[in-house]
Amino acid sequence: MELLTRIDFVRQVLHRRFSSRTVRWVQPSKSVGGLNVTVEYDFLCYNEKDEKKCGDSITAIIVDDTTRASAARQHIQHGRALIYQGDYHNARQLLAAIKRRHSGKNSETIRHSTTVAEQWQQLRQVVYQQTKEMKMVMIQVDASHNLKDLRRAPNVRHILSKVYSFRSEAYVMPLRDLLGMIGAHEWYKKGIFIPELGDFIHPHYGVFAPTRNEYVNLVDRAAKDFFKANGKEIVAMDIGIGTGVLAALLLKKYNIKRIVGTDMNPSAIECSKKNLERMGFTCPSSRIELIETDLFPCDDEKADLIICNPPWIPGKAHSWLDRAVYDEEDLSFLRRFLKTAKNHLRPTQHSEIWLVLSNFAELLGLRSEKELKEMIQGGCLEVFETYHVHTATQKKTSKSSKNQIDQSLAKIKAAREAETITLYRLRVSP
Repeated sequence: MELLTRIDFVRQVLHRRFSSRTVRWVQPSKSVGGLNVTVEYDFLCYNEKDEKKCGDSITAIIVDDTTRASAARQHIQHGRALIYQGDYHNARQLLAAIKRRHSGKNSETIRHSTTVAEQWQQLRQVVYQQTKEMKMVMIQVDASHNLKDLRRAPNVRHILSKVYSFRSEAYVMPLRDLLGMIGAHEWYKKGIFIPELGDFIHPHYGVFAPTRNEYVNLVDRAAKDFFKANGKEIVAMDIGIGTGVLAALLLKKYNIKRIVGTDMNPSAIECSKKNLERMGFTCPSSRIELIETDLFPCDDEKADLIICNPPWIPGKAHSWLDRAVYDEEDLSFLRRFLKTAKNHLRPTQHSEIWLVLSNFAELLGLRSEKELKEMIQGGCLEVFETYHVHTATQKKTSKSSKNQIDQSLAKIKAAREAETITLYRLRVSP
């Protein structure tokens, strides 16, 4: 009975990550003189924060290898989804063509924005609309998680059966999501080597991967100084644990007494648990507790050290993955963290808060240095030491980012090249 209850709970958690709507289309008969049939499937899409119409039905049409990108976009702009039945590689080419046409049409608007902040906001809007269009290109999946009516497609049953483990009936999904899952699965299998940890982290789909891991180096530098002065009988909190990379660093390299990790993304809790278990740590245990919650655990939980690498760009988050990068317009996460963090510190002389934050928002004109200072002071905290790393020399521009960000956008490019990540060591103000 307990096992069945646990399985039901896991399925409920998994289902919360996805929006489910109904897609309806007319399926032509495969036999001469046969009748066309109207079919209806559930459309599973990785949850978007602004998804409000989960119960609405989507009208779709069948497209194939003869469909041109111009015609496909016209259908999408009229609110019709596309059910691709044909060659898998041709489907990918159609999706790429839709993306190019959308980018080309809007690049001039972005380029002629007056300020870097306007340019950034225009860029985000273009990418968001582009993503919405691309998600309207859909593929069919049977009840066993095999792709249907898609020739030369890879065998992805092992991937889909994990992501959609709660699903036992046929469904449709965005081709774009499938490609993202395939890419994420490669990262998961290969892992990302973290030099400071001396080990690999395996990110799950929908969890921010530590490919840009300068912040791990900052935490390692701060930890060397902190533990040298305070020993290892330390209880820590990792707020927004993600893949568990920082918790793993503190447990494996610095052998801390106990850590409590929190995250509002259920995928992150699962991912961090798997990574820590892979390194030999039992979760949960007397040393490790992982909690799905917003910000802090209960008020009774206190720590000597609180670490947070929060979303660093003000803006609307459209998906779970976005929430690791984008804070609400009023910097809700950052403000709430700084305002309440001191309530979760043990009242000892060595208790600290480590805030890891990029200055990219300041370079974009979306947050000021003064505003950050006021938030820190408003939480009755003070900065007593900082560590910095400049990211430009370590960053490589990927093909995907070239497609999303026009490299002629000089203002945004200059901001990226000037970006610095800082670890602020904070303590309660006297």
